[in-house]
Amino acid sequence: MLKKTLSTAVAAIAVSTMCLPVAEAKEDLILNFEDMSYDFVGWESIQPKSREEYSGDYDPGEVNGLKYEQGTMKFGKKTVDAFRTTKSPWGRGSVEGNHVVCDSTDTGFGPIESSILLRGDTQKNTLTLSTPSLEESRDLANPYASGWCYTQHPDGYGYGTKLVINYELRNATGKWRCAYIEDQGVSHIASRGGDWTEDPQHINQPFHSSFGFDRRERGEANHFGTVVINRSTCF
Repeated sequence: MLKKTLSTAVAAIAVSTMCLPVAEAKEDLILNFEDMSYDFVGWESIQPKSREEYSGDYDPGEVNGLKYEQGTMKFGKKTVDAFRTTKSPWGRGSVEGNHVVCDSTDTGFGPIESSILLRGDTQKNTLTLSTPSLEESRDLANPYASGWCYTQHPDGYGYGTKLVINYELRNATGKWRCAYIEDQGVSHIASRGGDWTEDPQHINQPFHSSFGFDRRERGEANHFGTVVINRSTCF
């Protein structure tokens, strides 16, 4: 009798277990850069250029401008740690000609190299967005290049008219390893503005929002692109 009772109990447990609902996969994490907000601090430094960075005579007096920023980016209810580095050559780093990412009236292009590391609640969950190399961006026909667009001013000096930064997904780790970018990519496009402001929100931002000639110079800046972290296949 006891054996029969135990068998009946085990069978009942088995049936109830089979009827339990399957745990639903967590929703994908959507990082929409168009609606992104941020809180960053940054600092700048310079470094001498290497001989490999010159196409002509080597000038040890020329340098690369380096910018480091860290803080947080907020995408809806999700806040992630973010670290950004930017390198731009000073001196003879620009190329003459109309770049495909610039306006038809622009006559020069100054390449920029940049990367952003985003990190989740744990250090194991990361993804890295990076631009093409400086050399790749110097190619006037590269539609994914990053840098400054220049034009000639009547006074004889060239000045920046637009900044274009195009990021690609370079690496993803941990539970974010299945991340991907929707459509073309993540980009930042800023147009030079004529207004001057002391507004601190235009200083040390994770994307360039002004043209760097003076931090008070305000321009129109827009961010584009969406990163999807497909968590249903990575848990």
